Formats: sequence, structure tokens, C-alpha cells
Amino acid sequence: MIEVLSAVTLLMVFSASTFSILITVYQERLAIREEQKVLYELEETIHYYVETSTIRTHSSDESWILSSEEVDGEIVRFCAEWVATNGRMYERCLLATR
Repeated sequence: MIEVLSAVTLLMVFSASTFSILITVYQERLAIREEQKVLYELEETIHYYVETSTIRTHSSDESWILSSEEVDGEIVRFCAEWVATNGRMYERCLLATR
């Protein structure tokens, strides 16, 4: 009887730790997808800037913030900031020339 109880206890501990690891992996996968989406939008904004020399604004319902600043003459830095589903703050910047 004690062997069965200890086996069940061991199984429950193993299952609980595996479940928490799976949740963390899933959140990280979602964060990577969010990063890919933001980088795609950032690249689209840069392409628009290169073609038109104007800075495109994104819709206000997005979960990320876009900022731009002139670095040196013709070079402009575009940055995106957001909080991912894993709770961490991310920032990615790209440079563009006119």
C-alpha cells in the first residue's frame, strides 16, 4: 500500500512540474510570435518611410509603441516597444535612410 501511495505521489509531482514547464514554453512561443509580428510591422513602416519619406503611424489599438528619431542627417531609427505575454518588456530598433 505504501508503495502505491509513494508511486502516485511521485507521479503527481512529476506531472505538476512538467505542466509548469509546458506553460512556460507556451508563453515563450507566444512571445516569439508577437516579436515576429512587431518586427514585420516595423519593417513595413521602414519600407513606407523609404518610399515616401514620411513616417507612417500605426493604429492605436496595437499593443506596441512605435517611436522614431533622426540619428545622423539622413539616418532615422525606428523603435518598437511592447510587453509580451510572458510579462517581459521588449524593444527592437531598426535603422533607415532616406
